[in-house]
Parts: sequence; C-alpha cells; structure tokens
Amino acid sequence: MAIHLASRITNSMNLTINPSATSFAGSNSSICEGSSFTLSTSNAANYTSLSWTSSGTGTFNNVSVLHPVYTPSIADIQSGNVNLTLTANSLAACQSAVSAMTLQITRQVVADAGPAASMCQSGSYVVSGSSALFYSTIIWTHTGTGTLKQFKLVASYLTPGLEWNEYNHINPYSKLSYTLHTCRGPDAAYHPTCSTCFCR
Repeated sequence: MAIHLASRITNSMNLTINPSATSFAGSNSSICEGSSFTLSTSNAANYTSLSWTSSGTGTFNNVSVLHPVYTPSIADIQSGNVNLTLTANSLAACQSAVSAMTLQITRQVVADAGPAASMCQSGSYVVSGSSALFYSTIIWTHTGTGTLKQFKLVASYLTPGLEWNEYNHINPYSKLSYTLHTCRGPDAAYHPTCSTCFCR
C-alpha cells in the first residue's frame, strides 16, 4: 500500500508599522484687540490630515493647513482669551495627536481727554470729562508752560488739575491743548512717550 504525503503549503502577509502622528499647536501667545493671529510656530508630522478648532467663536482662514490665520470674534475679545487646538489625524492603526495653545487677546486702550474748554488767563482749570479704559499707565502732557498737578484716579476716570505758575506765562492769543496718553504692558513705565496705540 502506497503512502502519499501532503504537500507543505505556505502563505504570507504584510504587516505595515505606521509611525504615530505628532502635533504642536504652538506656544501660548497674545495679540491686541482688532488683530488676527498667524499660527506660525505650529508643527505636525506623520499625519494624513489636519484640523483646527477654537474654544471661541472666531474664524480660521483654513482649518486644514498647518499655519492658518485666526481672527477673534467679539465674544473672544470680551472673554480675553481663546484656546486653539490642532488635531493631526494619524495613519491607519494609530491614534490622532492633539495639541492646544492659548491666545490671549488684550483690549485696545481707549482714551478721551475730554471736551474743549476755555479759561481765564489768571485762573486755573480742572480737566473734567476725561476717561480711559483698558490701560495700566496714564501720562498727561500739554503744549503750554504751566504745570499739571493734583492727579486723581477713580476707577477708569482721570480728573487732573491744570494750573499755571503765573498768568504772564500764557500767551492769551494762543490756545492750549492737552493730551491723554495711555500705556499698557510690563514695560509701560519705560515708555515716556507712549501713545494711545501702544499695546504690548
């Protein structure tokens, strides 16, 4: 009786090992109210697609690119900050990588020196009606030769007094103008000529 041995059968499969996706939304940053923000320091690798989302209601110019531009909404500005999240979708069998950064939105300084007024050359004048919002430092200047004194700050209203040393220091035929400057930021004290548009 003959014995027949079965043939050996072999088969193979390919196992693909994909690298995990990585994502970095960028470092926390800040902008002034009214500005847009470019996510220029974001980074990602080993992804199939990208997606940006915001914790606020602002808009991206393109949610699928690595370095989009984000424009805050009014609600974002009023909130003061927003979280921007980058999701890098991975290749097969790997989980997506998620990273977020916080964008702080600083309010733009608002300053009003008050309405125009007139005074007697031998008297003094108290500035009234002036106001300022969203500032850290206030500086008053004037174009005459008198002196500013009696600075008072109540909430966001400034009511300084403007007094002349002697009446003959004033040209009675010229007008005096005074300007309210506001500064903000950690270096405000080192900016004696800061203006209302200074924002850091």
